[in-house]
Amino acid sequence: MSGKACKSIWNPQVVAWVLYDFSNSAYILLVPAVAFAVYYRQVVAGGHAGADLQWSFLVSLSLAIAGFLAPFIGSLADVGGLRHRLFTLCTVICCLLTGLLWFITDGMVVVGGILFIVANVTYAIAISLYDSYLRSIVDNSRSARLSSIGWGVGYLGGILCFILCYPLLKGGLATDNLVQYRTSFTITAGFYLVFSIPAFIMLRGIVPRENSRSQFSPSIVMKAYAEVIKTVRQWRAHKEIFKFLLAFYFISDAIVTVIYFTAIFLQTNFGMPVTEILILTLIVQLIGIPCTIIAGVLGDRIGKKIVVLATLVVWVGVVLLMVFGRHPVVPYLMAGTMGLVLGSTQAVLRSMFSDMLTENHAAEFFGFNALAGKVSSVLGPLTFGLIATATGSQRLGLASLLLFFGTGAVILTTVKPSRSAKHVSKW
Repeated sequence: MSGKACKSIWNPQVVAWVLYDFSNSAYILLVPAVAFAVYYRQVVAGGHAGADLQWSFLVSLSLAIAGFLAPFIGSLADVGGLRHRLFTLCTVICCLLTGLLWFITDGMVVVGGILFIVANVTYAIAISLYDSYLRSIVDNSRSARLSSIGWGVGYLGGILCFILCYPLLKGGLATDNLVQYRTSFTITAGFYLVFSIPAFIMLRGIVPRENSRSQFSPSIVMKAYAEVIKTVRQWRAHKEIFKFLLAFYFISDAIVTVIYFTAIFLQTNFGMPVTEILILTLIVQLIGIPCTIIAGVLGDRIGKKIVVLATLVVWVGVVLLMVFGRHPVVPYLMAGTMGLVLGSTQAVLRSMFSDMLTENHAAEFFGFNALAGKVSSVLGPLTFGLIATATGSQRLGLASLLLFFGTGAVILTTVKPSRSAKHVSKW
């Protein structure tokens, strides 16, 4: 929306952008984070001793593929004016494959794994393209606020989809409930697709180049590839951006590992049924709504880096609870503490990175952001899976996350604030 004032939160493009956060949260909650994660481990993979490693391999592989593709696809979006088409295509593919998870039953390890990998890859790429729109619809002084509102509204979407699916999930993984349980994947896919439609319509042509009739062609592909290589070779010209990405590498590694393995951890170490885990997840979401929005307001007022560093201290507390806590109340303390920072850290980091970019290269650099996040996320889940399998203790695997959070915090303190000019769009 270059050059056009965005005077109200009710501007259709802003609302459509926020609503996409509302829609995609259903996928991340009910597929990789909780419902399908537990289903794959216990039913598809049989729940044997190596099931943790199998699931961690699928998660790691999907994130690695997405990470390496994201900068190239982001560059293709920028160079060819194809961002909206690629964003829409990836979202639709993810929704379709998520719906097809209904057909995955016990023993379908390979087919179920492939469907999940491709769905997770397209989801991750769609998100990196979606995040790049933030640079175009809000100025730096309001970016943390809008990013956090989107994340908070996303929690509402996750909660609503959870409510819709709960009657199907409450029977757990009992044999006579598996058909109903799998139906939750189809509902999640439909939810994601339906509430993405406003973004498909309203975000079209938000950048002037996207109004052109650029077509996918070999020359555009080669130019996009050349731009990515040029950016890597000239990394010193973007030193602060790449320093931020290194910090994000470690922070994202730890957060994604917590997200992808909390459900399995609670089931294994506290004997929690799926329904109780979903309730705890709901608690995280409910607490996260106001906390994420407050973090965004504070980020715009007192500094985004300060807010992020404060949330990392809380993350250390979450990990320590998981490593040492054994009392039955610990899962609830953990859920409450995680709710304070799960959305806050990621939303403010998203706005902090957006502030550092120019509009013409936003999709490419958010692709590098995805690369840092996804490739780093290979190491965390894989390390967790290897340690948990080798030692028989998931707690020891989680203890490694303290190093990731600490390293990310130290590097982030060295990142200089963005000096980029505020662009003309106002929210």
